[in-house]
Amino acid sequence: MIEPTNQASGVPRFELVQGPLSPAELDDLGRLHHGELQESFLNTLGPAFQALYFTHLQASAVGFLVAARNPDDGEICGHISATTDLPRLYASFLLRRGIPAAWSARSQLVRVQSLRMLSETLLYPTRQRVRQLPRPEILTFTIVGRLRGSGLAGALYAELCRQLLDGGATRARAVTSDDLPHLHWFFEKRGGTKVAEIAVHKGRTSFIHVLPLDWAPPEEGASPR
Repeated sequence: MIEPTNQASGVPRFELVQGPLSPAELDDLGRLHHGELQESFLNTLGPAFQALYFTHLQASAVGFLVAARNPDDGEICGHISATTDLPRLYASFLLRRGIPAAWSARSQLVRVQSLRMLSETLLYPTRQRVRQLPRPEILTFTIVGRLRGSGLAGALYAELCRQLLDGGATRARAVTSDDLPHLHWFFEKRGGTKVAEIAVHKGRTSFIHVLPLDWAPPEEGASPR
């Protein structure tokens, strides 16, 4: 656990916690993800599916999950997750939790659109353009809206980068919907480069950024390159 961060007066403090999160905290995380990214495909599969997915992610040898909580009330107020091998993560999830996951999302998976989006999600890492990019990938990244600008997003991202660097990665990719300009700005401010546009799901445009994990802000007074 990383010590609580003091924020400006009136802004809740937060502490960063690496998994494993408790079942109650995973439920909190699922509610946060649903509230902040209502249009994401993961949300359409329901809270039980999300709980299984995040449980598997934090236990996986190729998964990374960093969450933040308010130390005063225990509320999960942000999280970021990543993997160093997306095909392996998906394959192990289907093998170990596929049946309960499918059962938990059975009412959604009977819809043709949901089945199509599921197949698109599973097949996306096999695309030639994606296979040419760094293998580590940032998967999910959310904070409560009231804490935007508080430093929480930067703290979550910095901790994830540290863990990925410790594991031997130097760069990562991030795929984000074109309707999340604040997230594009966040990545580009930290040295990310938009390298491609892609339609992971039919009719929806996303941007792919490549991110240097050892990025650091320029020293005060340094001349721009």
